[in-house]
Amino acid sequence: DPRVTNVNSALYEAASNGDIEIVKLLLPRATDVNAALYWAASNGRIEIVKLLLPRATNVDGALYRAVYRGRVEIVKFLLSDPRVTDVNDALSQAAYRGRVEIVKLLLSDPRVTNVNEALYLAAMYDQIEIVKLLLPRATDVDRALVEAASYGHIEIVKLLEDWKRQHGQA
Repeated sequence: DPRVTNVNSALYEAASNGDIEIVKLLLPRATDVNAALYWAASNGRIEIVKLLLPRATNVDGALYRAVYRGRVEIVKFLLSDPRVTDVNDALSQAAYRGRVEIVKLLLSDPRVTNVNEALYLAAMYDQIEIVKLLLPRATDVDRALVEAASYGHIEIVKLLEDWKRQHGQA
């Protein structure tokens, strides 16, 4: 039905633009709020995110966009939703984008089970503060070391070498 598609498209536009009154008007007739949630999270529209979240079926997409755009408050809110499952990928995204506060938030989430990919990306993109945050939970430092060396990030190479030496991995 094109009318439903139009409602969903209109909701997406209103959410993206931050027009909460239009979102409230369209939400009861919308059949798919995921795109609207995705762009509300991306554009920092926390009140709209709160309205849309209960009807969303893909919370991870919104989390990913909020991380990408550095929307700390929205990341914190979305992490409170038990439907979020893709925290390891969100951590990797935050690591290479240099989102220190978001990395800290994600590291406090018990759903994070693997930091190695995030460490590797942080080393590749010269995010030394994030490398420092991730190292205590890393199980594979060698890949990060290779990437840091291949991109000429000497301070990260030194940090990783020191860490390996201190932890008997030299």
